[in-house]
Amino acid sequence: MYQDYRIFAISSRLSTLKLIIPVIGPKGGVGKSTISSMVSLGLSDKSIATGLLDLDITNPTLHIILGIDVKSIKLEEVNGIKPLKLTENLEFISPSFFTEDKALPLRGKDIVNVIRELLAIVNWNSIVLVIDTPPGFSDEVLELLFLIYNVNPYILRPLLVTNQSILSLVSIKRILHLIRKEITPLGIICNMCNNDDYIQDISRIYNIDNLGYIPFINDIEKIIGDSKALLKYSTSYLNILINKILNIIRLRDVNEDIYNK
Repeated sequence: MYQDYRIFAISSRLSTLKLIIPVIGPKGGVGKSTISSMVSLGLSDKSIATGLLDLDITNPTLHIILGIDVKSIKLEEVNGIKPLKLTENLEFISPSFFTEDKALPLRGKDIVNVIRELLAIVNWNSIVLVIDTPPGFSDEVLELLFLIYNVNPYILRPLLVTNQSILSLVSIKRILHLIRKEITPLGIICNMCNNDDYIQDISRIYNIDNLGYIPFINDIEKIIGDSKALLKYSTSYLNILINKILNIIRLRDVNEDIYNK
């Protein structure tokens, strides 16, 4: 019977993490990539060893948001691939590092293979891993949730991102309906919203944390590529989310045996 050796490697790589946060959204354009960047910058600024992974295999953009020229990157190999060190507490991997930002037209099984390869070869030196995912419940998202859940369901806490569009709100309910029996979300956040009214009912009905809202940022295009500006917005709008993550990490430090089964 065929066994994919990468599954065992993935288990070894991910089992050292205390928390994995896939950032999931039902539609394109809700701000998953920007929020993934802001969350990872905010955590690293709190001296939390944080990894950031762009898992939008066919259309990665985190390196653009963070202002990284992928053609100048030379990754080191030490017991696997060492992520790019962005700050003292933040490391990053993107598929673009391996493709030099060229198009990667993959589908189905090929995408699954790329995901398994990335997760198997990257040697993270972090305790929290934030993962930017493509829209909806694509192959990337389904495979990712399956792999992490089978390593340790306790460390898997997806962050759900929506905006105030009825299309996005309906779709986020579908995602919650699918995952809520097996997976506990970190919470839900409303992006480009004037308030959190749009997610209050979802939070109550599905019994998940309302992590607040981020207003529409008029000059968002001007801060693309500027990690310092992104950190400033993270500090302004993501305090509830960052503090919840810090509390989870503290709890797991105290009850380490429970989460390392």
